[in-house]
Amino acid sequence: MTIHDKIRKDLEPHTVDDHQLDVIMRVLAPHLCRPAERLRRSSTFLTVAEVADRLRLSQMTVYRMCQSDTIASVRIGRSYRIPVVAVEAIESAGGAR
Repeated sequence: MTIHDKIRKDLEPHTVDDHQLDVIMRVLAPHLCRPAERLRRSSTFLTVAEVADRLRLSQMTVYRMCQSDTIASVRIGRSYRIPVVAVEAIESAGGAR
C-alpha cells in the first residue's frame, strides 16, 4: 500500500480528488521522514498577509503563487495557509520567483 493509498483511506469519509491528494502530498511529503522537532516546527502555518510581509510581496502575488503551486499551501475554506518551511525555502533561495 503506497502513502497515497494510506492517506486516501484516512480521508475516506471525505471526497478527495487526485489534484487535492497531490496538493496534500506535496505539503506532507517533505515532512514524513524528518525528526520530531523539525516536524513540530514545520507544522506552523502562516497567512497570506504574513507571507507577503515576510517576503515583501503583495498579497495578490502570494495568492497567485498558492494557486499556481509555486509555493506549498493548504486551502482551508476560502483562505490559504502556507507552511513556515516553504517560506524559509524561498528566503534561503534568495527570494520569490
